[in-house]
Amino acid sequence: MKTVVQQMIEEIDNQQKRYIDLAKKDKKLSKGVDAILTATTLLKMKAKELLEAEKEQMINFHIEVMKEGLIEEGDKKWSDEYLPKISKTAEKHYQQTFKSDK
Repeated sequence: MKTVVQQMIEEIDNQQKRYIDLAKKDKKLSKGVDAILTATTLLKMKAKELLEAEKEQMINFHIEVMKEGLIEEGDKKWSDEYLPKISKTAEKHYQQTFKSDK
């Protein structure tokens, strides 16, 4: 499974490949393709930055859900001692669910 930002990066890669193929077929398109590749490369760089923010949001959400579960159990009270284990579990869940090949 891929996150929305991972999908966007993949789409940018696909479009860049398409434009490179067009430029190889028709050299007159080279300048325009160069401009498009520059712009899409900048977008891809920004998307990769946002990928880290998205990851943090997803992990934090997972932590909050697990934290709420502990609080609602009644026999267990939430305390900060659970946070390292929950954080590790949330990180592991993200890595397993949204593993990227890139």
